[in-house]
Amino acid sequence: MGSEPITESLLREIHGILCAGKVLPEEAGQPGVYRTWEIAARHGNDMKKKSIFIRSSAVPRYMAEMVEDLQKDMFTVEESKAVDPFDLASRYCYRLVCIHPFGDGNGRMCRILLNVILLKYAGFVSTFGGTEAERQEYLDLAQRSNKKFHKDMGSS
Repeated sequence: MGSEPITESLLREIHGILCAGKVLPEEAGQPGVYRTWEIAARHGNDMKKKSIFIRSSAVPRYMAEMVEDLQKDMFTVEESKAVDPFDLASRYCYRLVCIHPFGDGNGRMCRILLNVILLKYAGFVSTFGGTEAERQEYLDLAQRSNKKFHKDMGSS
């Protein structure tokens, strides 16, 4: 299954295309450009709690590490022909959304990455968040995952 590697520039280009025009609010920065300010999100059932994402100064380092790890994992999969596509897709979707590299559109980007991996290795795409209950479940999981990411990565 030959294809172009997933790179930081490809992810930034996809974000740029996805968020071109007046899709992003003004305070969200430019499409395809990593954020340069601190960011947090309120979501889930308890809107009083928020997820604080990694410092903007660490975004380039975390993204470089994530893409390097993804390329290594995909190379290993190509060589061994053994893959759990759901594990691979969920791990990198999780990392991208916890890094939260862009001012907005991060959830959309992580779902695109998840589906690129699933399509490549499982032959289908996943849809979720079609109902309000599914959307709420997704946001609750994202909030819990972000807390675990900070703990596991000792994020700066």
